[in-house]
Amino acid sequence: MLEFLRHLSARYRAVLSDCKAYNGIRESLNRHQDSLQLAEAFLEKAGLIQNAPQHPLQIAVIGPTQSGKSSIVNLILTEPHAKVSPLAGFTTYPQGFSIAGQNDEYNSVSDYFRNFKRLISTDESQNQLDCYSLTQLTNIPAIPACTIWDTPDFDSIQSDSYQNGLLRTIALADIVLLVISKDKYADQTVWDMMSMIEALNQPTLICLNKIQQESLSIITASLTEKWQQSRSDTMPTPISLAFFKGGLDSNKIVDTQNELCSHIKQSAQKVRRDKQIEQCHKLIKKHWNEWVSPLRLEQQANSEWETLVAESIEDVLVLYRSRYLDHPQHFETFQRALAELLALLEIPLVAPLLIQTRKIITWPIRQILNISQPSKKTSHEQQATTHEIQILEQLFHHFILHLTEAVLSKRDDINEQRLWWNEISTILKQQRQQLEQNFIASVQTYHKQFQSEIESTARHLLKKLEDQPATLNSLRATRFTTDAAAIAVSLKTGGIGLQDFILTPAMLSLTSYLTEGALGTYMNRVTAELKQTQYSTVKDQLFNKNLSQPILLLRSNVNQNKLFAIDKKELEQAEEQLRERRYGLRIY
Repeated sequence: MLEFLRHLSARYRAVLSDCKAYNGIRESLNRHQDSLQLAEAFLEKAGLIQNAPQHPLQIAVIGPTQSGKSSIVNLILTEPHAKVSPLAGFTTYPQGFSIAGQNDEYNSVSDYFRNFKRLISTDESQNQLDCYSLTQLTNIPAIPACTIWDTPDFDSIQSDSYQNGLLRTIALADIVLLVISKDKYADQTVWDMMSMIEALNQPTLICLNKIQQESLSIITASLTEKWQQSRSDTMPTPISLAFFKGGLDSNKIVDTQNELCSHIKQSAQKVRRDKQIEQCHKLIKKHWNEWVSPLRLEQQANSEWETLVAESIEDVLVLYRSRYLDHPQHFETFQRALAELLALLEIPLVAPLLIQTRKIITWPIRQILNISQPSKKTSHEQQATTHEIQILEQLFHHFILHLTEAVLSKRDDINEQRLWWNEISTILKQQRQQLEQNFIASVQTYHKQFQSEIESTARHLLKKLEDQPATLNSLRATRFTTDAAAIAVSLKTGGIGLQDFILTPAMLSLTSYLTEGALGTYMNRVTAELKQTQYSTVKDQLFNKNLSQPILLLRSNVNQNKLFAIDKKELEQAEEQLRERRYGLRIY
C-alpha cells in the first residue's frame, strides 16, 4: 500500500506539473494531492513508530499567515530560537527544536525526511524548499522531552511550493497546536486543513493569539461554530493570548508559558501511538475514492478505446464480407484457384511446351501494356491489381475515418476524460500516414502468402476430379478446357488481368460446367471453405494483428506527464492490500 501511495503521489505531481493537464479541475486535484501526501507521510510515521517506538514526542505548531506561530514556539521554548518576521510566508520549511533529544532521534527523523535536505541551522537561506532543520536544545523542565516544530503557513501565495514539508510535519506530530488570530480564525483555509487532518485523531490545542479581551467571547462562539461545521469531534478549550500594544509583561509571559506547557502535558497523556495503524486505515478509506477517481476515469477511457477499436474492426469485417467475399461480381479468389487448377489439368508432356509458347505469344501484349503505363511506378501500384486489395485499402480509410470521428465525439462529450481523448486524437492524426503505409505493406504480404491457400484449393479440386476419371478425361478432352488453360497461363504471366480472365467465354463455360455438373455441390463447399479461410486470415493477420494492435498501442505514445498512467491491475492490487490492511511500513 505504501509503495502504491508513493507511486500515486508521484503521478499527481507529474500531472499537476503540466500547466495544461486537467485544466479546469486542478483545484480538486490539488486537494486530493494534499490528502494523499498526508496519508503517505502518516503511513511512514507508522513505520517510524515501528522502527523507533521510543522516539520523543513530536509537536507541530501550525496556522495561517501572521498568526504568530514562531512567537508561540519561542514562548514555549522560553528563548527566541524561531525567527520571527512580519512578512507573510517568511518560514518556508519545517524547523524542529529538540528538547533533550537523543542521537537516535536525529537518525529516525532523517529517515522520515529522507527526500529532504537537512539544514544545519535556521540561519540558512529562507528560499530553500524540500528541506528541514533540527536544532538541539537544553532541557525545559516545564514540558516533557519533545521536539517542537515551527511550520510554514498553509495559506500564503507560495504555500503550494512547500506544502509537502508542512503536511509531512503534521503527519509526524503526536500533538497539533493550531495558532490563529482574530484576523484569520474564520479563513476557509484554516478549516479545510483542520477537516483534512481530523482522521489523524491527534490531540489538538488551539491558541487564540492577538485577541482583545472584550471580543474573546464572540470569537470563541464563532470558532466553535466553525469547528462543528468542519469536524465531528469535540473542540478543545481555546488558550487565549490577550493583545497588548506594549506587549506582554514578564508576569503575563510566565503565566502564559505555564498555561501552554500545562496543556501540552495533558495532551501528551492522550497520545496513542499504538492506534496509528488504525488511524492510517481510516484516513486512507476516507479519501480513497477521490484519490483514485482520475485513475478510474483514465481506465474507463482505456476500456472505451479498446471497445471502440474492436467495434470499428467488426464494422470493416462486415463490409469486407459484403463487398468482397459475398459479392457475386467481386469475389475473385476462387477464380484464381481455377486458374491454378487449369495449369494442373494440362497434359503432362504437352504442358511445358504450351506454357512457353503462350509466354512468347503474350510477350508483345505485355510490352504494349507496359508502354501504355507511366514509366515510374511504385511497388504498391505494380502489385495492387486485384479488386480485393483495392477494397482492403478502402476499408482502411473507412476504419480510420470512423475511429477519428468517434474519438472526437468522446472528447467533446465527456469533460472528465477530455484530456485523454484529446491526446489520442492528436496521436491518431500524427500517426495516420505511418499506419496506412504499414497496413498497405501488410496487405501486399498477405496477398502473396495467401497464394499457397489458393494453390492448396486447386490441388484439392484436382484430387476430387481424379476420383472421377470420366469427368477428368471429359474436361481434358473438351476444347474450352484448352482455351481456358491458355488464358490461365496468360493471366499468370501477366498478359491479361484477372477480370478479363473471369469474363472470357472459355472461363464462363468451364465454371458453368463445374458448378452445374456432378461436382456442383462439392465446388460450392470448396468455395465456402475458401471464403471462410480467407475471412479468418484477413481478420487475424490484417485487421487484428496489423491494424487493431498498432492502433491500441498508440496510447503508449501519450505524454506521461499528462496522464496518471496507472493500470487496472496495479489499482486492484492496491485495493486488495487496503482490504487486507497490508501497508508495507518500511520507510526507507
